[in-house]
Amino acid sequence: MKQNLLLKSYLIIFLFMQGTFAYTQETFEYTGEIVDYVVPDGVSNIRITAVGAAGGVGVTGEAGAAGDGASIAGDFIVVPGQTLKILVGEKGNDGGYVGAGGGGSFVWIDDTEELLIAAGGGGGGGNTSEFED
Repeated sequence: MKQNLLLKSYLIIFLFMQGTFAYTQETFEYTGEIVDYVVPDGVSNIRITAVGAAGGVGVTGEAGAAGDGASIAGDFIVVPGQTLKILVGEKGNDGGYVGAGGGGSFVWIDDTEELLIAAGGGGGGGNTSEFED
C-alpha cells in the first residue's frame, strides 16, 4: 500500500501497500513541534508533498504582498516501522513595515538524519511607500 503525507504549510504522505493499488493519505499542519511518523506495516513507498508556509504582510502604508511557500513532491522507498521526523513551517507574522518570512517544512529519517524533502517558506511583504524622518 502507498500512503501520502502533506505539510501545510503542510505535508501529505501517500502510503502505498505492496502488491495493491490502495493508498491512504495523512495531512500534517503546523504545531510548533517535530512530529514522529512511523511507517505502517505493509508500506514500502510513500509520496510526500511538502509546502512551506507563506510569509507575513507589512501592514503600514502601502505594504507589498507576502510570498507563498515553495511546494515540492517526491516518491520515497521506506521500511515498515521506520520513523520519519516531520516539521511543518509556521506562517510569517504580519508586521509594521515588513512582514516576517514563513517557515520551511521538512521530512527526514530519524535514525540516519537523512533529509527526504524540504520546502522553503515564502518571503515577508514589505512597505513600498516612502517615509520621512
